Amino acid sequence: MTTRPICIIAASFLFFSLLAVRTTYGGDLSKFVGYTALGSSTVRETSESRLGEKYIKLSNGNVFRVFGILLLPLPMTEVAIFVREPTQEMIDKYGDSLPKEQLYLYKLLIDNEAYDAVVSSE
Repeated sequence: MTTRPICIIAASFLFFSLLAVRTTYGGDLSKFVGYTALGSSTVRETSESRLGEKYIKLSNGNVFRVFGILLLPLPMTEVAIFVREPTQEMIDKYGDSLPKEQLYLYKLLIDNEAYDAVVSSE
């Protein structure tokens, strides 16, 4: 028996093993500049409105409307929550017409993808 088939099998196994390894976040970290890690939670339930808006309810009770997400995550999926405080300019411009909690900017890290989100009451 030659060693060539064994080497090919070993190299194939190594290649596919390396493909299966995932890093914690392989995207552009500049998306998180200015954001603070608020915490993490798991998905309790998801819903989609008739207009296509997607909502995620977390096990900690928070509900977020998520933008740019195509497929809703499965229950028990880990979600990291990042928040950015409103600037004084935003407070001056929208402070009288919106509740203060809606002025905060959120990013949710779901399955190694970052998504913009806002707090929702749904």
